[in-house]
Amino acid sequence: FVEKLRSIYQRARARDYYDIYRLLQQETFEDATIATALHDKAQAHDVDLDLANGIPQDDIDAVQAYWDQALDRLVTNHIPFDDVVKTVDTYLQNLA
Repeated sequence: FVEKLRSIYQRARARDYYDIYRLLQQETFEDATIATALHDKAQAHDVDLDLANGIPQDDIDAVQAYWDQALDRLVTNHIPFDDVVKTVDTYLQNLA
């Protein structure tokens, strides 16, 4: 889960956003543990984290541009992009 969170700050992939959203709907995570692990992972991969500001707008725009196309071949149950981004973004900001 932490690796998925880290990856959205390093590359913009629809599948990562979708997976994080589904995990947040199905599982309960210890936020303090996740935040610490996420900072450690980001540092190890030389990734800048700005959790207080959530997902960078450029990344949101990049994923939104191909959201439906990317998920068509992966899932049958499409979740609206705005719902996914809002959920993931709120979670990340709460980790700050």
